[in-house]
Amino acid sequence: MNRSKIGKKSLRKGKRGEYLIRKLLEQHNIEVVNQAEDKYKPDIRIQYKDLSLDGEVKYRSSVPKCIYDWINEKRADCLIMKRISSKDKGNDWLVVMRVDLFTKLLKGGK
Repeated sequence: MNRSKIGKKSLRKGKRGEYLIRKLLEQHNIEVVNQAEDKYKPDIRIQYKDLSLDGEVKYRSSVPKCIYDWINEKRADCLIMKRISSKDKGNDWLVVMRVDLFTKLLKGGK
C-alpha cells in the first residue's frame, strides 16, 4: 500500500472519531465545533455555557491497553499521569476520564 492510501485511510478514521465524539457530546446538549481543517488548532472545541475547551481527538487501535486497565482495575473515575524522562522535562500532568463523567463535570454535576 502506498503512502497516499495510508494517509487517506488515517484521515478518514480520524474524521470518524471526531464525528462520533461530537455526536456523543451533542446528545448531552454540549456544543462541539470542528476545528480539524486548521492544522495548527486542536481537532474540536467543546463549548458549554461559559466554558470552552479545545480537544485533540485520537481514534486509534494503538491506545495502550494499560490505560483502560489502570482505570478499570480499581474502578477509578479518572487516570492522572505524567511522563517522566530526562528528555521530556516540563511535561504537564494529564487526566484521562470516561466521557460520561466528563459531561457531568462540564454541567456542574458530581
